[in-house]
Amino acid sequence: MEEVNRTSSEKSSIRYFAGYLKPFKRHFIAAVLFSGTGALLNLVPAQVIRYILNEAIPNRNIKFCAYAAGILATTFLLRSLILRFRTRLVTRMAQGIAANLRRDVFFHMQRLSLSFFDNARVGKLLSRITNDSVFIQQFFTSGSHILVATALTFAGVISISLHMNWQLTLIAIIPMPILMALIRKYSRIAHRIYRNLRMQWGSFTARINDNLGGIKEIKSFAREEYEEDRFNDENEQAYSLGIDAGDLDALYDPLIEFIGYLGMVLVVGLGSWLILHGKMQLGDLVAFLLYLDLLYDPLWRVSRLVNIWEHARAASDNISRVMSVPTEVYEFPQAIEATDSLRGTVEFKDVSFSYREKELVLEDLSFKVNAGERIAVVGVTGSGKTTMLSLIPRFYDVDKGAVLIDGKDVRDYKLSYLRRNIGIVQQDPFLFSGTIKENILYGKPDASEKEMEKAVKAANLNAFIQSLPGGYNTEVGERGVKISGGEKQRLAIARVLIKNPPILILDEATSSLDSRTEILVQQALERLMKGRTTFVIAHRLSTIKNVNRILVMNHTRIVEDGTHDKLMAEDGLYAHLYKLQFELGDQTELLTSIEW
Repeated sequence: MEEVNRTSSEKSSIRYFAGYLKPFKRHFIAAVLFSGTGALLNLVPAQVIRYILNEAIPNRNIKFCAYAAGILATTFLLRSLILRFRTRLVTRMAQGIAANLRRDVFFHMQRLSLSFFDNARVGKLLSRITNDSVFIQQFFTSGSHILVATALTFAGVISISLHMNWQLTLIAIIPMPILMALIRKYSRIAHRIYRNLRMQWGSFTARINDNLGGIKEIKSFAREEYEEDRFNDENEQAYSLGIDAGDLDALYDPLIEFIGYLGMVLVVGLGSWLILHGKMQLGDLVAFLLYLDLLYDPLWRVSRLVNIWEHARAASDNISRVMSVPTEVYEFPQAIEATDSLRGTVEFKDVSFSYREKELVLEDLSFKVNAGERIAVVGVTGSGKTTMLSLIPRFYDVDKGAVLIDGKDVRDYKLSYLRRNIGIVQQDPFLFSGTIKENILYGKPDASEKEMEKAVKAANLNAFIQSLPGGYNTEVGERGVKISGGEKQRLAIARVLIKNPPILILDEATSSLDSRTEILVQQALERLMKGRTTFVIAHRLSTIKNVNRILVMNHTRIVEDGTHDKLMAEDGLYAHLYKLQFELGDQTELLTSIEW
């Protein structure tokens, strides 16, 4: 994941996730025991067949043949039952591990600072939660118990084979060092390929997510072919890496299998010679070949396990990089949470802030806003208006100085308490896929019907909701696509009204609205701002005509502070922007060339 800086402290191995086995310790131990028992049962059929060929058939012992058939049937039944119970256990373990992993990655992302998401691509983060966790789940499903079964089978086969015929055993193990060397080389190459493949799938997912999220813009600019070309580029890269992975398997799988069969050819050759010279019985050779299959089968399983392991290791690298990102805005253990709401006095003391080191966005800001005051924040694009107000709810933490609310540093409050006391209405409010009611109650899930209706009326949304066939249960669509911009704004206002916070931040809340809709939104905002400490960032003068003070920002600093009349008299930046707006058009029209 390119967005996250790699550090030497990152844990880039599947061992990072070993702790996820703890809640499923009993499942794992039981699965290991079942695998071990199954491995031991696998040793039985060869011995039974050996005695049938060497003893029962030559001596025409029908009773022993029947007895042997019963033993084989019982062995295969037990193996089937063991496989069933082991599969159930391993499935529950793997699904539980994947669920816990997805939960922890999601929860960790929820607590990361906005600065992380400023640099991250949503599609790649989505891939970490979904795709990468699946590969780790597959490792625990298919691989966690194989090593135990492999070790027991190998040890059992070697012991029995040595006892039966040590010469054949030595011949049988000749290819093994070559097989192990091949598997090791395969592992090194596969890790690189699968790591690149996982990263590419993350990029591919991000491309699709960006495309679907911006489908209106794509269609409005008729850029479908351009987006198809970009998709094809990503798709071709994923295809190419997938082909590389397939070619690697196509080379090593048959090679490993062929070398294993070479061992079988050597055993058949030597075994046949021993039988012809009376030094070995046919049943011994057949049993030995059956054991030889058991001997090489674990190695083939290990090669498959290496494939699963490399997928999981590449996925774990991606996830561990996200999990190793520190939470920049963290809550102090001694953070306080009062039973009452905050009063709403806000003060900035010598505040400086930067997104990147040595690139100050805010520099030495100092001002105080009394509870209930309305403050407008204006300035040219990039002067830091939105960033400054983002420090109040601690979306970011200051580099220097302090932001105080009611005389206490915002870092002294519990984050949940602090943010419950702050309401934010943005230019393009986000609505969750669901009903109008669900979106309004997002501000206060336990609100009563009366509280909701009061908030809806105050937000000038009541007539609109009553006109809908589904009323409050009308679906708004993904990101509120089924309702207009003005309705989204008023719904966002209702969501904040029901929350009833003492501090309010309006970030360009009435820009890009027609005059009639603006009046409805402005009326709702007036009711919302009443009695609250309010910060307003706005394009339109109508949203700041009733404020107590105006803060004018330019190049990271507050350059002017005062009432409209005072700032006009000073004939500074504010007066210049104000006059320019009126020279270019009516005061109710949006200036697209200047951002206040």
